[in-house]
Amino acid sequence: MVLTEGEPLARAGLTEPEVAAHLAFVPHRELHGHGVSAATALLAVRAVYGALVVTERGTPIRYLTGGSGLAPGSVDLALEGCLLELDGRVVDTATAPHPLRWVAPAGWPPISARSER
Repeated sequence: MVLTEGEPLARAGLTEPEVAAHLAFVPHRELHGHGVSAATALLAVRAVYGALVVTERGTPIRYLTGGSGLAPGSVDLALEGCLLELDGRVVDTATAPHPLRWVAPAGWPPISARSER
């Protein structure tokens, strides 16, 4: 479920929600099958956003991306990161250490251009 910026997180039905910083990769086309190369995966990315992901017992259930994304070729993705601050204190960080992990993390649904924000 996509959260809208400024929308409160409804906690009804959540027992142990956790929020973590991530980099979100929004595709412009679908990727299918096993053995997708890092180069092919990155070519399918339209924009990269800082994001917050809400999980329940390790399962992603909601997410929110920042307002403006960057084209993947406009930044050095190996150096890009995301900080989550609470009351001025950094409580979580995220980096993208491996290209396939950036766009196809384990346990997430298949990457689809239709799932963008």
